[in-house]
Amino acid sequence: MFESTLMLRAKSALARAVGNRSFRGVALIGSGAAVGQIIQVAATPVVSRLYGPHAYGALAVFSSLLSIASILVTFRFEVAIPLPKEDEDARDLLLLALLLALLFAGATCLGLAGWQFLRKAANPDPLAKHLVWTLPVGMLAIGCYQTFGYWSTRTRQYRPISVTRVSQAVASVGTQLLLPRLPPEGLGLILAWIVGQAFGLRPLFNAFRNTRPKAPWPSLAKLLSVGRNYWNLSAYGTATAITTTIGDSLPSLLLARAFGLEAAGVYLMASRVFTLPSQMVGAAVAQVFMGETSQRLREDPRSVPDYFHTVHRHLIWVGAGILVLGGFSPLFLPWILGAKWHAAGLVAAILAPMAATDITVRPMYNITVIGNRPKLQLLTGILPMGLATIGLGAPILLGYSQTAALMGYSLCRCMASYVIYLVYRRVAHNIAATSMKGTAIASEP
Repeated sequence: MFESTLMLRAKSALARAVGNRSFRGVALIGSGAAVGQIIQVAATPVVSRLYGPHAYGALAVFSSLLSIASILVTFRFEVAIPLPKEDEDARDLLLLALLLALLFAGATCLGLAGWQFLRKAANPDPLAKHLVWTLPVGMLAIGCYQTFGYWSTRTRQYRPISVTRVSQAVASVGTQLLLPRLPPEGLGLILAWIVGQAFGLRPLFNAFRNTRPKAPWPSLAKLLSVGRNYWNLSAYGTATAITTTIGDSLPSLLLARAFGLEAAGVYLMASRVFTLPSQMVGAAVAQVFMGETSQRLREDPRSVPDYFHTVHRHLIWVGAGILVLGGFSPLFLPWILGAKWHAAGLVAAILAPMAATDITVRPMYNITVIGNRPKLQLLTGILPMGLATIGLGAPILLGYSQTAALMGYSLCRCMASYVIYLVYRRVAHNIAATSMKGTAIASEP
């Protein structure tokens, strides 16, 4: 009798989950991310033997520079795409973001070309000369991908987002396997990253083409007018994203500077241990959370806190899994990657607490956008960057080892994640409180 009741409850819970729109969105995006990551994980033992730590160090430095530069490429106008009530305004924001991406990537290309011309004799690094085209192309690819991705989030077209995860993985792995001997060392990995981003654009573009409003295309004056309406959000969002990305990119840049490219390469490979759960769950939850919470804001703002806490409780289980994965990484990671990656197992174990706390908070970062709290959004970017600088930079300046520096970095990032959670929780409850206050005022005679 007890077993029968338990089975009925389990089936009922499963039916409710399958019927839940948010669950279906996370499952759909997460499945695409999972397949993409499985492809990359399956290829890692082969790729790690084709490219050494030095090549991965070059990729780490390039991806860090690209992550910082790509924030400016659209000035974060794409983040506002899910917010307007009218689809026409959302489309205009998308076009404005694409126009800025094209202009900024072109300006970066010209600037790098001029900089390399002036410093040609003083720049012996063979990879540096390729930045003049790889960095702008990568910036444009990221800008377009993010912009069309936010349109799919607005229209709740989660299937194209899922498809892009798989196509990106296939294209990236295929390019890595084809170009291991391309000089200089590391360029093959950089090109594989860019090709992977480009292959993810087609499904998202088709989703936009099929759902865009049929209104006439806007003039430049109209684009600027829409941009002014979201300028405050864009400016604070850009500042926040820059500080957050610098905090994420700091280890690769500082480790490469203090201990060499191989140290940065080991860090990159170790951090990829947590890419599977973060991409499979974190990225999926972030996009669905943005779409669903925006819808709740328009229909019933009082339900936002409950939804926020529900998402957070589920993410805690993902964080627990990451801790277990990090604990066993010194045993299995060198065996999978090869003997030259022995240090990556220890580094992964050190980073596990940071990755576990981060996954429980970061997917809900758009709550500050939805709640129109740009100053708090900026705070959540400055905080991890500042603590990361202290945790990683201070041991390096004091002459401590790479292990000690990474332990300080991981601890400080755990502290930052907890404080950021408190900020996000406050914003979620303020959304509901503001709604209830407005309802009370409207009901007064």
